[in-house]
Amino acid sequence: SPSDIRPNISANMLYALPSKGNRLVDEWQIATIIGIHTGLPLNPTNSGQQSFDPADLGTQWNSRPNYSFAPGCEKGYRLIKKQVPGQPGAIQWFDPSCYESQAPGFLGNARRDSIPGPGTFSGDFSVTKNTKVTEALNVQFRVECFNCLNSDTVMAVSTRWGDYRLGNSNPWRPNGSFGTATQIEAPRELRAGIRFEF
Repeated sequence: SPSDIRPNISANMLYALPSKGNRLVDEWQIATIIGIHTGLPLNPTNSGQQSFDPADLGTQWNSRPNYSFAPGCEKGYRLIKKQVPGQPGAIQWFDPSCYESQAPGFLGNARRDSIPGPGTFSGDFSVTKNTKVTEALNVQFRVECFNCLNSDTVMAVSTRWGDYRLGNSNPWRPNGSFGTATQIEAPRELRAGIRFEF
């Protein structure tokens, strides 16, 4: 299933510090949210489908490449998860050599949604102080930290193996970014603010 996220853990905690009868030390709250999620499966595909889709199955099924069964690709795929040399911010998520072109007129034997996608691990934290100034006015001070552990989240992995060009002596044109992630989620973010409630 393209929406199959198996381990999917979310936890949150809110702790209110005990009241001491002092306006300066009362009404403090500490909160945190932890998220651990595996990624959505990735589906290796080809483009130019109208040229080699004789059954006209359409984009619901997509044409896929063949498994190459290269060394290290016994499962059909091999995860690499390494920085691409000379390309800051780019991650080679899986090994493109595990795949090869299929014969024109065939859809390829790579399984649909067969590559584990990148997961996420997030930790957010906040401290809040509420101060009752009058019966009608409350002042809230808060400091928030998003992605406190500064963990990278790999996104936008290219799953298009190549393009089919009808009429060429070598009809397959491989995609050089196949298996590469082109975006990484924003790093740690800190915020502070004051809110007046009346």
